[in-house]
Amino acid sequence: MIPEVSLGPFKIEQPDAFPALILGFLILLWLAYKYAYPMGRDLLKARTERIEQAYQHADALLAEAQAIHDDYAQRLAHIEEEHRSRVEQAVREAEALSAQIIAEAQQAAQTILQRAQQEVERERTYHQILMRQQIVAIVLDAAENAIRTMASEETQHKLVSDFIHQLAQSALNGYTPVNRNSLAHGGGEP
Repeated sequence: MIPEVSLGPFKIEQPDAFPALILGFLILLWLAYKYAYPMGRDLLKARTERIEQAYQHADALLAEAQAIHDDYAQRLAHIEEEHRSRVEQAVREAEALSAQIIAEAQQAAQTILQRAQQEVERERTYHQILMRQQIVAIVLDAAENAIRTMASEETQHKLVSDFIHQLAQSALNGYTPVNRNSLAHGGGEP
């Protein structure tokens, strides 16, 4: 019989089962080494790779942040010059825009002036034509009145007798043209 074995606070009550217990523990260790260790090793390797990638990513972000920081530091050093150049550029653009607006306004004013002159010329022509029409209407009215006064029978007899008298005189004195003005004004001497 195997004496009672004690392992620290543990006491083995059945010492005959101790070799089987050790054999079971060794099989458990072998199974852990065969299956659990590769899986744990793969998990640790994957975790290590993720951590390494995270460190690399963090380093890249840190380098990018440092580059941005350096860029801003450089910009801050030159910000007054940049501000002055932007203000000068804005002033130049404003002057150019002002000159363009003035040129466009002058061109628009010239166009309006030309249109106004053309309109005045059209109005003048219109009124001249209107005045001519009115003069023609007055002359036609006067001619119509003259014709009415000449249309009387007495005036017509006088005109015919004056015409015959002039023909007779021209036949005696030789041919002289009839004074048409005298006929138009009611007869009279040539």
